[in-house]
Amino acid sequence: MSAPRPDVRELSTEARCPLHPSASAVATCERCGNFACDQCVRRGPDLLSYCQSCLGRGPEFVTLASRGDRLLATLFDAFIISAPLFFAGVGQGLASARKTGFSPIWVSFALLITLGVLVAQLFGVARTGQSLGKRWRGIKVVRMDGSPVSLGVLLLVRNLIPHGVSQLTLGVTGILDTLFIFREDRRCLHDLIAGTQVVYASSDESSRHA
Repeated sequence: MSAPRPDVRELSTEARCPLHPSASAVATCERCGNFACDQCVRRGPDLLSYCQSCLGRGPEFVTLASRGDRLLATLFDAFIISAPLFFAGVGQGLASARKTGFSPIWVSFALLITLGVLVAQLFGVARTGQSLGKRWRGIKVVRMDGSPVSLGVLLLVRNLIPHGVSQLTLGVTGILDTLFIFREDRRCLHDLIAGTQVVYASSDESSRHA
């Protein structure tokens, strides 16, 4: 008798595989919910169990984004949001030091640029699951079955709530969140909470939204 597979869990002996009725099911497909026997169950790139039919569909199963690309995307997003206000602040500081006037129009201009970037970020995330930084690196946020994530989950569950908790804990949970990227599935703590993963967008998607 062969040893049980490490990527599946034991189910009730009454659970049967629909393709092999005589075989006991050893896993439940994460996509369709059907039982799968040892012959049918497959492990997807997200390290979860799927039946042969669902795993063979292809588009829903993609390559996990590298840690480097995720870091670059995060740094880029932070830079384009903070840069306008940073340079406006530097200009105002220099003007004060030299006792010269600093026109408020530059601060207003910086605020408008920042607002424009935020709108572009929101539009991209809602449309493709990609911030500007993620689009630059060719990666996107999806659910564990490869389907799009709702805007509410992306903004509230995946970003705002974890950020708020991090502020309340003086950054401790933020550090823990980041360290989770070193898991085998490269999912940060906010990904686990939101049920998401970051993967590479297909070349067709990148060209279509360019």
